[in-house]
Amino acid sequence: MFRMISFFPWTIFHFNNNVPEIPRLPHLHRFPRPAADLEALAQVICQVGQITCQWQEQIAEMEINPLFVLPEGSGVIVRDPLAALR
Repeated sequence: MFRMISFFPWTIFHFNNNVPEIPRLPHLHRFPRPAADLEALAQVICQVGQITCQWQEQIAEMEINPLFVLPEGSGVIVRDPLAALR
């Protein structure tokens, strides 16, 4: 488990420039597993940021746990999203 706190909104540019700072990211590239779908991960992070900004008056906090990153080109699976409303 890890916790990453950041300020939104993130763009694909922000994601790509902060990839080395994301905890456990090296685990997504561990041999013999295929490369992870980082593009899909970036899209989800950016979409969550857009949602939280758009609904910032209504959302107190938001969490996705777990989020599974599939092999490159296969996307991600969001299993248990949670939004606490104000």
